[in-house]
Formats: sequence, C-alpha cells, structure tokens
Amino acid sequence: DEGGVDFPYVITAHELAHQWWAHQVIGSNALGSTMLSESLSEYSALKVLEKRYGVKKMRKFLKSALDTYLMQRSIDSRGEKALALNEGQQHIHYQKGSLVFYALSDLMGEKELNNVLSTYIDSVGFQEPPYTTSLEFMDFLYAATPDSLHYFLEDMFTTITLYDNRIKEADYTDNGDGTYTVNFEAYVQKYRTNDKGKQVFTNTEGDSISLAIEGKKKPILSLPLQDFIDVSIFGSEEIDGKIQETILYQEKLKIDKIDNSFSITVDQKPVEVGIDPYNKLIDRNSTDNRRKLKD
Repeated sequence: DEGGVDFPYVITAHELAHQWWAHQVIGSNALGSTMLSESLSEYSALKVLEKRYGVKKMRKFLKSALDTYLMQRSIDSRGEKALALNEGQQHIHYQKGSLVFYALSDLMGEKELNNVLSTYIDSVGFQEPPYTTSLEFMDFLYAATPDSLHYFLEDMFTTITLYDNRIKEADYTDNGDGTYTVNFEAYVQKYRTNDKGKQVFTNTEGDSISLAIEGKKKPILSLPLQDFIDVSIFGSEEIDGKIQETILYQEKLKIDKIDNSFSITVDQKPVEVGIDPYNKLIDRNSTDNRRKLKD
C-alpha cells in the first residue's frame, strides 16, 4: 500500500536499535525499565523511518500508534502507569513511548535530544550492577530541557495526561491579490487520569482553568495551558500526476487558553487547517484535529 506504513522497515530498524537500547544501556529490574529499551528503540526506528520516507508519511504511523494506545489502555486490567513507571505494558512502552519521544524531539530539537541520548549512553553504557533506571534517565532529560518545556516531561513521562484538541470552525477569504486569509477556531483541553482512566483535572483546588459554555450545566475544565502546539494550514498541488498535500503555514504556537482564534494569511489557496495535525500529542480523538475548508 503506497499510502500506508512500511512496517517491516520500522520493525527491522527497531530491532537494530536494540544494539544500543538494551545491549549497551541495560535497565535495572524496576518500573519503567522498558522505556529505556523499547521506547527508545521505537523512537530510533521512527527517526530512521522519517529520514527515509519524509515527515508527511509519519502522520499515518503516529495516528496508528495513538489509536492502538488509546484502545489498549481501555482494557488494561492492571491499571495504567505513567510511561517512566510502566510495568512492561506494551501499549505504553511501544505506542505511547514512540509518540512521546517523537514529540519531545520535535519540541526541543532532534539534535538536542540526540545529544542527551548520546551523553546518557556514555554515562551508563555497558555498566555493571546496579544498573540504570528510568528516573536516572529523567534527570538527564530535565537537565537538558528548557524550563518552558518541563511541563511536557511531567505530563508525558511521570503522569497520565491527555488532550482534547479540535478545530471548531474554519473558513477563508480570497483577497484578490493572490493571497488568502484563513480564519479558524481551535479548542484545546488538557487533563489527567488516574490508573483506572478516571479523569482528574487537578491535584489541588483552583489549579485549573475553566470556561463556562452557555447551555452546559458544568464548566469545561482544563489543566493550566502553557503548551507549544502545531498550528497548520495545508494546500495541495499536483506532483508526478498525483495530488499531494503541501504545508502553507506551520508554527508551534504557545497555547494558553481553551478557545483560540487564528487569522492567518497565506499565498496559496488553502484546503485544510489543523491543530496538532500530525497527532504528535496524546489526543483522545485524533480525527477532529483537522478540518477541510469549503470553497
């Protein structure tokens, strides 16, 4: 399937990556050890896949990983654990782990994350007992990550945090001079769950933001937002006889409220808009992150 994912290629890259993650870096027999072996091997495989097939192809893999994680977490009888403290649950260390590390690379920069991984291998590779732990690895991440991104480490590694991101309304205006102004509204909500999947917004009273919606009995709540999320506008063009998606605008914007309005001018006709359009974040419904624009 030309439009699908080359899974034999991904799996081969994953197994090769174990020459580093599990053969050089050996985690102790403790919670989170599979993050050091399986999650980092899967991240390595994703980067190899990206280099070969390009960023556009990654959306299908990331969405597949996200959907598998969301389905499996709903039937996990042991109860869900955070990534850095998981009990060897495959949907956590494979699917969620690949999403989290890929998103972290996107946030802090691939070179910067790879430097952390290289430094970590130099520090703990081929060591004798006692072996390294996921919490020791987290110390390396925190030391190398800007304070503005520490929220992501807490959200994705040490708690169970999910998003509800979606495009609500979208249209565009032809300005008559070869440019188009795109207006759209994006909804962003972030919350946490306990090990049984029950939604818990806050640990302390008042540590949340809310927005009262007319007709609703209860306000919509979210954890405080200071999150960097991709906002995108897509076009299309014919390449080698096939209609291909093009990126007209894509920026990682700091989102600090639930309801967000954007007005962006592009120099080609837009066909679709998106909030986290490549499904890098853990979103409970990945199908509403994009919306096609009507002529």
